[in-house]
Amino acid sequence: MPFLYLSQVVGRPVCNDAGERIAIVKDLVARLEALNAATGEVTLEHFPPISGLVVHLAGGQEIFVSWSKVASLTKDGARLSSATLTFIGFRRREGEVLLARDLLDKQLIDVDGRRVIRANDLQLLYSEDTLRLIGVDISLEALARRLTWGRLFAGQGHHSRISLPSTRGKRKEHHPVKVIAWADIDPLTAEVPDVRLRLSHERLALLNPVDIAHIIDDLSYQQGAEIIESLDDETAAETLQEVEDERQADIVEEIDQNRAADILQEMDPDNAADLLQDLDELQRKEFLDRMDHDDAEDVRELMAYGEDTAGGIMTTDFVTAPPRMSVDETIAYVRRLEEAPDVIEYLYVVEERVPAADWARADDEAAGRLLGIVSLRDLLLAPGDTPLTEIMDTDLVWVYPEASKDEAARTMAEYNLIALPVLDDEERMVGVITVDDAMEVLLPERWSRRLPHVFS
Repeated sequence: MPFLYLSQVVGRPVCNDAGERIAIVKDLVARLEALNAATGEVTLEHFPPISGLVVHLAGGQEIFVSWSKVASLTKDGARLSSATLTFIGFRRREGEVLLARDLLDKQLIDVDGRRVIRANDLQLLYSEDTLRLIGVDISLEALARRLTWGRLFAGQGHHSRISLPSTRGKRKEHHPVKVIAWADIDPLTAEVPDVRLRLSHERLALLNPVDIAHIIDDLSYQQGAEIIESLDDETAAETLQEVEDERQADIVEEIDQNRAADILQEMDPDNAADLLQDLDELQRKEFLDRMDHDDAEDVRELMAYGEDTAGGIMTTDFVTAPPRMSVDETIAYVRRLEEAPDVIEYLYVVEERVPAADWARADDEAAGRLLGIVSLRDLLLAPGDTPLTEIMDTDLVWVYPEASKDEAARTMAEYNLIALPVLDDEERMVGVITVDDAMEVLLPERWSRRLPHVFS
């Protein structure tokens, strides 16, 4: 049997087994999720089955017809397997959607294509006795088909990702994708609050945070918040950092405050500080009060600096070590860190201010005067018993937090630095500026956003 489109069946007559017209098709109900009764496990349907019809009676009443009562559904309409209808009002169950009401003309996420699309029509196909939702038609022909009640472009087989023949050893022909397999689709529910899905955005969560952020940039704030909230805290933080700066605060405002605070404290402190600066004073205080004390203090410290200063673009995520440590001791210490920076390119050797046997516990108090810098390469290549003082670079380049961010960025470019220390008046470490933050200052936004984020 050929493909069937939603536009071809909605509005068509519903007849009983004797062929008498008793209603019209209003909508189709699809089950997007499957529940394993034995294990209680919920899984996504790659090609969701149609579980029933919502039909419109002559008197104006809408009722639900189970798929088990449907003998056939074609472009000519639906035929039931009995003479009468059971008057059951439609009640949406978990994991179900109405195809026309919830999906048609709505924004959906093409996970494989990493983009936002709009459903111009939906493609259906019989599999044995079950009608299944198999694809989303995004073509202009789909709009024409709907405007002509399914008469135009009804029989054309659009190129899609549903079942392509093997091209191995053959010359490939490139065709525009017009129908996207439902297995590659992630629906959005922010605009359809009645939809109750238990596996919200499971497919989308497998993408790189950068790709998720690009998708969010094409959605409303409410839809972006829906996606962010569906991710684990770490992935949500990485994704939010990649969202366009001017959108971040608006998305956070749509998220539950406690959840938003959990995400904010997973972000790099400088990024969290930039985001909070775009909120009003009361909102900033509420989020900071909900964050972990130490994380909140790091963010407050960064927010004290102006946006155009070196302090305003630095991060407090860096690793210090005392000069008395050997290479082996330093490596062991770094391995024990509970919250190490995402990328450790340099270790900063600072004056020992506390006689602590366990430097990790004293690290918050140990940011003394900067003595030297050890690159990760030198640390790994040096003999294990070598003290840091023998391999550290003492020819230091650094800036004050009050220096302009332009000056800091130009300094990094001039000396080819991956990270630039920021020191106070007593030459104590207060932060570092990473190369990606410097590039955002030096390059136009359209170019800087394409650079790989080395430290995030």
